[in-house]
Amino acid sequence: MDPKILEEYAGRVYAYAVKRTFSMIEAEELSQEILLSAVCDLPKLRDESRFEPWLWGLAANVTRAFRRRMGRERSLYALDLPEDIAAPEDGEDSEELYAALRERVARLSREYRELLILRYYDGLSVKSIAARLSLPEGTVTWRLSEARRKLKKELENMEETALRPKDMRIEFYGTWDGDAAGRPPVFIGDALSKNILIECYEVPRSAEELSRITGVPAYYIEDRIANLLARNALTETGRGKNATAFPILTDKTRLWFREHAARAMEPMADRFADAMDKITSAANRLDFYRGDRSDTSLCYLFWFLASEVVRERWNPLPSPDAPIMYDGQRWGYIGIRGNTNVLRIRSNRCLNDRMGKGRFRHEAYGGIGNVPLAPMMWYEWINACEDIFLSGGSDDAESVSACAARGYALRNADGTFRLTLPVFTLEQKADFDELCRGCLSPLMDETVSRALTVAEGYRALFPDQLAESAKVPVYWTFRDLFAVPMDCAVKSGRLPPYPTGVPCDVLIQFRT
Repeated sequence: MDPKILEEYAGRVYAYAVKRTFSMIEAEELSQEILLSAVCDLPKLRDESRFEPWLWGLAANVTRAFRRRMGRERSLYALDLPEDIAAPEDGEDSEELYAALRERVARLSREYRELLILRYYDGLSVKSIAARLSLPEGTVTWRLSEARRKLKKELENMEETALRPKDMRIEFYGTWDGDAAGRPPVFIGDALSKNILIECYEVPRSAEELSRITGVPAYYIEDRIANLLARNALTETGRGKNATAFPILTDKTRLWFREHAARAMEPMADRFADAMDKITSAANRLDFYRGDRSDTSLCYLFWFLASEVVRERWNPLPSPDAPIMYDGQRWGYIGIRGNTNVLRIRSNRCLNDRMGKGRFRHEAYGGIGNVPLAPMMWYEWINACEDIFLSGGSDDAESVSACAARGYALRNADGTFRLTLPVFTLEQKADFDELCRGCLSPLMDETVSRALTVAEGYRALFPDQLAESAKVPVYWTFRDLFAVPMDCAVKSGRLPPYPTGVPCDVLIQFRT
């Protein structure tokens, strides 16, 4: 009988194994053993019509043997426990367990150690690991299985929690020149580095402490620490310890801000909405280029732009400079953890300021009323959009194509292009800003007083070593307070539902 028939049953065999094991890893191992046994025994099958009963009978026998071998180990060590199983409480036993795990991992050969880190800390799939290491996927699967087997054989009481990484999104603020297209620098993405940053946030820690906490050998930790220090994400505090060098916004900080921002600003929500109605009515009479945007999307844009006017004109909080980073440019990190929703105006801005030649900037907004936050444009795209706005085309055909592909521009019947996003000239933006200042000025004394109270409490939520860098999220709170009346307007219906899938962005001329 042709052994290739087993290829057709590989998926069904795996599904069979999933139902009879306690983890994805065990299912992979069991299905491989079943298929290997089938390949070896298939020549003995004389009656092809009996193939399926034969295969599932063989699978049952292999499964029984597999269960006998794995029964004790399964209760001792599983790398794929469901996420809702609570982690064991910290204690002396756990400390001994993690130390033992670190020691056993350290004893593995480099090929096994590397695979474990890539799989369980960086979270890569077998396919991704194979591509990174230039290995066949089967080899990666086998080596992972061997690494787990070796660990299981040496340890009688292992817990998966030592190898369960935490997650964090890292955003940035500030300005940079980037490459020729204005692309941002490459940021920190691997899970082990994020774990180090999280563990060093409240309390400075050494490589040995981090190794014990994460279950990863100290020499791996030391390599990541060196990289994080070089990228200004960690700072040395003395005695071999390191602290996270940037603020991390957690559920704790976001819940606090959401509660206190609402308490401070909801009493003023109707007055803000009245002022914005006046601004919207007058702004629609300005002779700016509207693009393809509806009245509703422009109404949201006016709210967001007004929040910038408020921040620039009335923010009483000190405006901190972004730090000078490893690339010589001024920008910094902000960590985001947890899933708690918070009233926050999100924005992306590209000044297109390379060598002082750009004239228009791109601004995108989101965070309120399900408004999606559009990504920043690259410099060359902004230049192409400027050319299209002024003349209907550009000599940079590649950038025009990129803008068209991303919906920033559309081709007209005559072969020219037009922009889909709004545009404010220098004079039109100045008129809009003056309009906002006139309508919102009567509200600002009370707003500033409330904002200072909120900011004082918010500042106290950040670790002492971040006294300087924490000024950045504290400074942002003033604009984010504007999100409260905006959100109230959405919920009350004064702001209609935002059009699905439409970005809230604009091109603004900022110099002649």
